[in-house]
Amino acid sequence: AGPVAAVLLSQRCLVVQRPAQSCRSCAVACAVGAITIAERQVTVSRETCFGCGRCEAACRLDAIEMPGADRSLPIPMATLECGRVPLMLRRTGAIAVSCLGAISEHALLKYAADGGRKLVIVDRAWCENCAVGRCAAPWHDAVDKVRSLLDAMGRAGDLQVEVLREPQPAVGPSILNPERLYVGCRVRPTMEINARVIS
Repeated sequence: AGPVAAVLLSQRCLVVQRPAQSCRSCAVACAVGAITIAERQVTVSRETCFGCGRCEAACRLDAIEMPGADRSLPIPMATLECGRVPLMLRRTGAIAVSCLGAISEHALLKYAADGGRKLVIVDRAWCENCAVGRCAAPWHDAVDKVRSLLDAMGRAGDLQVEVLREPQPAVGPSILNPERLYVGCRVRPTMEINARVIS
């Protein structure tokens, strides 16, 4: 079985409920073009979507979700690492996420409110060349906005986010190729043990 595709909750979607409002957040966030938007309709292609969670993190109304995603993080500290890193090469205790860019502002604020004090993001410099990440630090915008919000509330010290730069594991090219990775995950789901969508 392939990855679970994103599901639209139409009762929350601006495009469906308020067509005069223009919103394309989920479609813009989708790296593979799995989401199409038409008048009063949002469609997620189950054949194209590979469950990275970027669309879910982009939607401010929680109108799109990844079914069965585990959103829990250990308190007071959590370490997140890309699910592309093979299990035996991950940092000890790291939680593998489907995409580091799927970390949402909402998730970071909730983590801080629940008592989370430190979030470590393990950066292996893969994101920029990944079909999903598409930039050097896909988590940056969410982290920056949350820092600004906490600072404005006088709670700047509530959540520390640290980016830990780690060398790329010495693995074969099939692991480094994002398209092979997601196809591989469909065939060998053990590569995504403990994979989570944090949004």
